[in-house]
Amino acid sequence: MRTAEVVDRYISAQLPNPELYPRLHELVVKHMIHGPCGPRCMKDGKCSKHFPHDFQEETKLDEDGYPSYARPDNGITVTKSSGFVVNNRYVVPHCPNLLLELNCHINVEVVSSIKAVKYLYKYIFKGHDSAAMKIVDGSVVYDECESFLDSRYMGSAEAVWRILGYELHGQSHSISRLPLHLPGEQRVSFVDAENEDELRAAMEKMSMLMEYFELNSRDPKARELYYHEIPEKYTWKKISTSGEPTKMQWCERKSHFNVIGRMYSVSPTNQELFHLRILLNHVKGAKSFEDLKRVDGQDEPCQTFTQTCLELGLVKDDKEWEKVLNESKNYH
Repeated sequence: MRTAEVVDRYISAQLPNPELYPRLHELVVKHMIHGPCGPRCMKDGKCSKHFPHDFQEETKLDEDGYPSYARPDNGITVTKSSGFVVNNRYVVPHCPNLLLELNCHINVEVVSSIKAVKYLYKYIFKGHDSAAMKIVDGSVVYDECESFLDSRYMGSAEAVWRILGYELHGQSHSISRLPLHLPGEQRVSFVDAENEDELRAAMEKMSMLMEYFELNSRDPKARELYYHEIPEKYTWKKISTSGEPTKMQWCERKSHFNVIGRMYSVSPTNQELFHLRILLNHVKGAKSFEDLKRVDGQDEPCQTFTQTCLELGLVKDDKEWEKVLNESKNYH
């Protein structure tokens, strides 16, 4: 489907047919008409918003991806109380569905140019409003050295807020992201791929998940927590012991701090990892990957995490329907 066709599907710049769409026609006339132009939008004798637009039968996009919306000369007009006659040339682009839902002025435009991304990020990274100028005896003097000084403009509201010592921002909780991986598939980092010692040391590093199993082995209190609850009571920090290299380890928090643990999301198409995540949300105190696969304390673990979830009733498969059919067959 062409871009212009997609635009026409979701965005309109026309007066709807009042017989077919009376409610939409009423809202467009009420909220989405520009004009008559006045001092607020007139510059150099022209409308700064480029109204009225020219009539055209179909939507067109210029070389920068900026659209000119379809505004056919179909004879549909509305005369407002001021005597101003409105046709498709004065309709502000809008989404009919949103207009019906929100019942307010809501200008919707299509964006299909990289310039839009630059426009958005310019406002994020431009910093505080500033100006560099110097007026001497009524004339502006430009000093190249002083132009490098950052002059910051602060409004009266922000100035009073700072003078009174109010907090400028607050944080209620921090988020601790928890990795997920299958056995032997943890992420490792190294610099020299030819250095066997470095590779071996990288493979021996414990991930947060692997260290979670070790924590359950050495700390009975941790066995009462799910994996995503660990950051609430424990912190991930460096531990150094004499004669051994520095390593990361879960250590009990000594002070209260609001932390929320969040496991990374996993697509259901990655079946084993997806079901591993389900198990970590429902099983406490596991001391290894194999321990996660044990159902009701059985000695022999299940073959896969998917099978374990089925045995625990955390997910369903087609066996349920097979049982129903077999039961019906035996009954009849």
